[in-house]
Amino acid sequence: TNQFIQFIFYTFWVASLILWNFFISTFFSRSITATIVGCFAYTLTLVPAIVTRITIPNGSGAWLAACIFPAGAMNQWGAALAILEQGKSGITWNTFSEDITTSGNVTCAGILGMVIFDCFLYALLTWYFDAVWPTEYGTRHPPWFLFTKKYWFGTESSRSDDGALKLTEQESGDAVEPLTPQQMANASVVVRGLTKRFGEVTAVNDLSVTFVPGQVSGLLGHNGAGKTTTISILTGMIGRSAGRATIDGYDTETQMDEIRASLGICPQFDVLWPTLTVREHLRLYAAFAGMEKAQVESELTTSVEEVALTEKIDNRSSDLSGGMKRKLSLAIAFIGNPSVVFLDEPTSGMDPYSRRFIWEVIRKRATNSTVLLTTHFLDEADLLCDRIAIMTAGHLSCIGSPLFLKGRFGTGYLLTFARRGSGSTAHLPSLVQHTANNTLRLIQKFVPHAVVHSDVGAELSFSLPFESTSTFSELFKALDAQLNDLGYTSYGISCTTLEEVFLSLAHGGVKKIVKTGDESDDSDEVAANDEEGIDGHMLSIKRKEMRAHFAKSNALLFIQFKRLLWKRVLNYRRTVRSTLMQLIVPSLFTVLALYMTT
Repeated sequence: TNQFIQFIFYTFWVASLILWNFFISTFFSRSITATIVGCFAYTLTLVPAIVTRITIPNGSGAWLAACIFPAGAMNQWGAALAILEQGKSGITWNTFSEDITTSGNVTCAGILGMVIFDCFLYALLTWYFDAVWPTEYGTRHPPWFLFTKKYWFGTESSRSDDGALKLTEQESGDAVEPLTPQQMANASVVVRGLTKRFGEVTAVNDLSVTFVPGQVSGLLGHNGAGKTTTISILTGMIGRSAGRATIDGYDTETQMDEIRASLGICPQFDVLWPTLTVREHLRLYAAFAGMEKAQVESELTTSVEEVALTEKIDNRSSDLSGGMKRKLSLAIAFIGNPSVVFLDEPTSGMDPYSRRFIWEVIRKRATNSTVLLTTHFLDEADLLCDRIAIMTAGHLSCIGSPLFLKGRFGTGYLLTFARRGSGSTAHLPSLVQHTANNTLRLIQKFVPHAVVHSDVGAELSFSLPFESTSTFSELFKALDAQLNDLGYTSYGISCTTLEEVFLSLAHGGVKKIVKTGDESDDSDEVAANDEEGIDGHMLSIKRKEMRAHFAKSNALLFIQFKRLLWKRVLNYRRTVRSTLMQLIVPSLFTVLALYMTT
């Protein structure tokens, strides 16, 4: 047998087997499940080849038809090799096209041709089912997408039709702080009527919200409110059930390629390769963004210095602490100067010092981007965000600046007293109540609308409306004079916190925002303050200039492919045991098989 022919066959057969495995994997989201099913399916597909040789020993087209499966092709090639070796001729160029059965129609060339056909067949099937088969993540094409003009010729990379989507109209209601017309015209993230259902559960319910460039915007809500689901829809991770959404004017359903060209994401859980270093991660993602090699090093240095990972730049991600991994994920999200960045709980797992350090990074980057973050740290949202949207049970409860939300939903000021000797009076509830009533009467002399906010343990709190600030001076003088007589050691006053606003909304303080529209009562005031809005158009021009030298189209594809191969080489070098099992051991068995067949 000619060993070069053997080499050609095994080369194409391995390629067809790999593509067949790719095809099997499109139906599963877990690799272990795909592996088990793939091995079982491989064994089953041996049956047609064996059965055809037993039932039709003189040969027929069924012998070649059985080669449609890689397992069947290998089995038939082995049978052809055995037949020709028994005839003392083997597989050579002279016998390559000769019939190996009495009835004809079966040749070694025909089997090899079927293997080459399998490569194209399973590549096509992998591409098709990867596009249409529903999985946990990603949006899918309809089964007939091959016959649509839109798929082959694409859609124009232009902004969506505002008239049809009513994108220029903004959400309205008492719970909404309106944007200026200039801000609406330059809005980078616009969501209208977004809905996502998982079976009978509605995770996002008719959500309408707008975010603008140059600001840090927050998306808050209790666990299960729909924050991560909303971000997953906007980034193309999952499809939507209803509604429309645009990022930089491109529709998230049909124009994700244009959106992803300038999109940064810091997911809730770190997506890092344990064998790659900090430097290698940033180089890889810079290539994904399309940065030229000459630009990468300067951007890499800037990103590492921003998140204070300079000393760890050559450490593998598996050696980093949880907080450092979050810093690396944040640096990855911002590399390449994306126009829109989604940060899903970016400071989780960080110590207080690191959190405040990262806030400065986010604020700095937001000057050239639209930053949308989710967080469970309300002090973080209060200090960091210019605009906050709070979701409850999948719908939008309110949206505006922290000051607007506190003024709209806050209880005013909170006057808190610390009781003296709380332990000795705990068994005298009547005395405690009498003291609280006396205190309330004193406060109401100056602030008639004051009410008791809470009375727990050693603390007694009263709510004072915002409009009563003019009487605070006289109130404090009276309290200072009678503090000991009332039985308190001290008192203090504070403004409503964002946490109190959040708790009020979480307990059903505000219902869903009714509609979108531009008939807000504050339209005149907004128009008057138009010039105060951020110039999003200038930001857009600046971002385009920054990304003007980035690779696009085929050049971008080549850079990404080269970097993925580079990552694979690094992974092989650092996992020697795995490399031995995946490359050397199979090669040894192949050489042994070739030796035994000669």
